[in-house]
Formats: sequence, structure tokens, C-alpha cells
Amino acid sequence: MIGFFWVIGVIVEVGLCMMVTRLGMKLPPLAMVACGVVAGVVRWMLFPLLSAPAAVFAMQTLHGFTFGAAHLGLVGSSRLLSRPVGRPRRRGSGARLSGSSPRSAR
Repeated sequence: MIGFFWVIGVIVEVGLCMMVTRLGMKLPPLAMVACGVVAGVVRWMLFPLLSAPAAVFAMQTLHGFTFGAAHLGLVGSSRLLSRPVGRPRRRGSGARLSGSSPRSAR
């Protein structure tokens, strides 16, 4: 059953990426990150309270949206910050946003 719910999250992530690719990103990148954060907070607040399979299905759908929105927002912001019109010393900042965790700073 865990594998089924995991696949649901992946399907939502891929679907969100496909939708943004076809329709274009309508929200600014930081708004996408904010949507992902809000969805993540809601998910973490509700998950301990829900145990029915339908509720877990809904939470996994929200998980897929959380990751997908945050990832798309970070990718979009790295593209914005790395445009040639920016200051040369700031061009790598956007690409580094998604790798700023202590684990990746080796």
C-alpha cells in the first residue's frame, strides 16, 4: 500500500511539471515556492490527524504538489537570477538556492 501512495505523489509531481511546461508558468517563481511551502505546512499539520486511506491519498497528492511547486519555483528563480542582465557576481546565486542545505555544502 505504501508503494501505491508513493506513486500517487510522483504522478502529481510529473503532472504539475507537464502542466507548467505546456501552459507556461503563470505565477512568479517565488510565488510557486510559497505555494509549495504553504501546501507543505498544511500537509504536515493534517497528516498526524488522518489515517483513512482516502485521507492518505489526499495527503500524498498534496505532497506531490508541495515538492513540484517548490522545485519549479527554485528552477524558475535560478533562471531569473542567472540572466545575463544581472550583475556578474550574482549569476550563480539562483542555481545555488536549491543546493543550500548543509549536506550539499561540502
